[in-house]
Amino acid sequence: MEININQIERCLPENIIMEVWYTANKTVDGVTANADESIKFSRNDDSATFINYDDVTMEMVMSWINSTDLEVRLDYEIVKLNNPATALGLPW
Repeated sequence: MEININQIERCLPENIIMEVWYTANKTVDGVTANADESIKFSRNDDSATFINYDDVTMEMVMSWINSTDLEVRLDYEIVKLNNPATALGLPW
């Protein structure tokens, strides 16, 4: 699975990350599933300890993305691509 982080939005002046945009793809036996998504963040009493924006690493953001079950969703998309439930076309 390949993930590319495209953009991070943060509010100022607090430097709190609000949203992360990313693209991902996974290929199995020549069939590729793609995702073009974002994760929105909001803080509450159960939120993890605040990480200063300047201390956020790509590895941290990747772990946040992976915590969304992205790979499971891409696997499911590959199954659907390999076993379509519908087809388009004309009978003639």
